Amino acid sequence: MGTWTLTHDGTTQSLAAWGMQSAAISEQSLTAGMFSAMMPGDMLATIPWAYQDQVILKLDGVTKFVGVALTPQRRGAGASEVITVRFADPWWWMGQATYTQPWYIAASSAAYDAPRVALFAGFDPGTGWVRQTIAESIADIITQCNAYFGGNVMQLGTLSGDAFAEKPIPQRAKNATYEAVLRQALAWVPDAVQQWDYSTTPPTLNIVQRAEATARSFAFADGSVMMSQVISRRDDLVVEGINITYAGLTAAGLVAKITDAAGATTGTRIVKTVIDCTGSANGGATSAPTSLPAVEREYTVVSEAVDYTSAEWWLLYGDTGAETASQITVGDGCSMVFAPNAPENAGKTDLGGCDLQWLSGGIPKSRVSANTRIALVTGYLTIETETTEEASAEPILTTKVKERRIVKLLMPVTKLQGDYTQVIAEASQSISGPISAAMDNNFVGVGVAAKLLAVWSVPQFDGELTITKDECDLTARLGDVVNLTGGLEEWETMNATIIGMTRELTTGTTTLQLGVATHLGLDEYVGLIKMSRTRVVPALDLDAQATGNTPSSAPSPNDLDDLVSPGSIKNSTLVGPQTMEITSAVSVFKIEM
Repeated sequence: MGTWTLTHDGTTQSLAAWGMQSAAISEQSLTAGMFSAMMPGDMLATIPWAYQDQVILKLDGVTKFVGVALTPQRRGAGASEVITVRFADPWWWMGQATYTQPWYIAASSAAYDAPRVALFAGFDPGTGWVRQTIAESIADIITQCNAYFGGNVMQLGTLSGDAFAEKPIPQRAKNATYEAVLRQALAWVPDAVQQWDYSTTPPTLNIVQRAEATARSFAFADGSVMMSQVISRRDDLVVEGINITYAGLTAAGLVAKITDAAGATTGTRIVKTVIDCTGSANGGATSAPTSLPAVEREYTVVSEAVDYTSAEWWLLYGDTGAETASQITVGDGCSMVFAPNAPENAGKTDLGGCDLQWLSGGIPKSRVSANTRIALVTGYLTIETETTEEASAEPILTTKVKERRIVKLLMPVTKLQGDYTQVIAEASQSISGPISAAMDNNFVGVGVAAKLLAVWSVPQFDGELTITKDECDLTARLGDVVNLTGGLEEWETMNATIIGMTRELTTGTTTLQLGVATHLGLDEYVGLIKMSRTRVVPALDLDAQATGNTPSSAPSPNDLDDLVSPGSIKNSTLVGPQTMEITSAVSVFKIEM
């Protein structure tokens, strides 16, 4: 068997000599790995290392883990006392400080480091900005983190995979740690997993995509090394098409969109998301204001009377548990009153004549305050239910139960109904170049959808393997992919990514967790963007960050339109559709106006 040793402050000893038992190394994708051990004995004993002291763990002289000491946990119960010690790998440092970028102050011709950053954009304060690849942004994050903590905690190595060369739309993050912005950058490489190389000083962080990972093969149920296995094919995560729409308005105030699409366009496995490229919520660019014409909006308000004296009404809207209206008896005293604690009622004192339930349709914002309320409706109901017990084919007992209940509902009500037209005299809007300029100036890239599809269109496998040997010297590591021989044919080429790995040093047992990176899981991310709840906040004020909106000596790409949200106005003068389409080998990039 091999020998595990731990080095601290120049002293190297076996784990037993340090007093350690039940030692284990646990790693997980995109989070800090941990080496932990128990030190039985006096729970008040002095620990030979201080908080954030570095330790080096080796197997037969080969470094397997480098970490920093965290606060020990001291426990005692009866005659049993123990100190649990933990050490975190270099990823831990990325969660201990905030990532910053320079913001240029035009008045003083200087820049300051701010926690409001733009991913995928690099800045030359006072001059301009440039788009960055995913790889370039990751390099900035790691370099800054290492420098912040003294220059010797980590270094960036290899980023393996072609998705790292893509340039997603620049996007904002605020008050985010190095760890948080790194995860945000890797959201565009959802099959990426980190790997630490401890043979260098400081340790080197490598990140690998599934297609570039080292393959490890094991024999299915061999009865000796392979102790157990759980494998599932995740067909529910296979995606056939990606459609990313960047929506905005042109300089003429017309609704426009840019689409980056790849793969199938119809079917049940199409992932669609819309990225709102507007400046109203993001601090967009400030160019010469342009007045937009007055426009018309038409609303249809559909509502009906709140008939809380009717059993049919309570069956439809109340949580009564009844199956038919005949089971409900409405008693005296039912009421509808103003709900004073509802936030929507702020500044209002009563129902104001709102005696209809607001069911669907839209109401002009200018009419919401005066014509809508949140009402509290109370019903005094008797619910009659019937239960039949059966011991055979014939019923033997029928029980009828009457239950008196008070049912309360909070509901939006209005006194409007029918069609309404509102003329909006728009104020001046701050408009930069038309959305088509975003393509011309490379603000929105081609091919991001294709790279995402390349990841999501390949069947995923998840599960867990438990392997026991005399020593935890398994060559597999986090980010490698696993295949099994001797089982199902598809397992031999499944390339299931190792996203978690726990090594029990005392027993020689290694547990491999297979699947998709925990923080970038397809089931989570695809679920979000299917509902168009994208986590992308475009950075539309890059000129302001780089130059304070002063003229740039080296003109940078134009911003997308700094406008109100797409669809918030309907212009009666919209022109017919115009389409520009650029086709590459892997994706289609389209502009529609």
